[in-house]
Amino acid sequence: MKLIVGLGNPGKKYKNNRHNLGFMVIDALAEDFKEKLKHCKRTNSKRTKVKIRNKEIMLAKPQTFINNSGLAVKKIINYYKIKPQDVWIIFDDIDLPLGKIRIRYQGSSGGHKGLASIIENLKTDHFNRLRVGIGSNREKNIPAEKYVLQNFKKNEIKTINQTIKEVVEILKKEI
Repeated sequence: MKLIVGLGNPGKKYKNNRHNLGFMVIDALAEDFKEKLKHCKRTNSKRTKVKIRNKEIMLAKPQTFINNSGLAVKKIINYYKIKPQDVWIIFDDIDLPLGKIRIRYQGSSGGHKGLASIIENLKTDHFNRLRVGIGSNREKNIPAEKYVLQNFKKNEIKTINQTIKEVVEILKKEI
């Protein structure tokens, strides 16, 4: 089994935040396969299983809040005996332009606290990451921790929706 995890924060308050881009991708993937995510107390996540090219794939949204995502990811991989190299983490990246997609197969957290939590809990950085640009806060002079909790602007929605579709297609091919 492989695992695709979208990072984000639980609750309606955060639903359309830039920081919830990972959750948005998981929701789009689940919808694409006509599946519903269900809460699992054991793994502290919302999850469902799908088949992509005859491979069983777990889709998950940790419910630990983004900065503690590693707690839920560790529970999922331990329970289902998934190897870190079979894990894909989808998350927002403030250092990439809006809609830009970048794939990495290992490396540091790059300052992303959710990714840092996963690296710390798994004791490895050898897992797949799909980073999605949410635009920069630099020219807007907004602290990063406030910027990522903002909703996407109306003029950004079309780009983000198209990017989510692209990410879903990439995952279907890569996984």
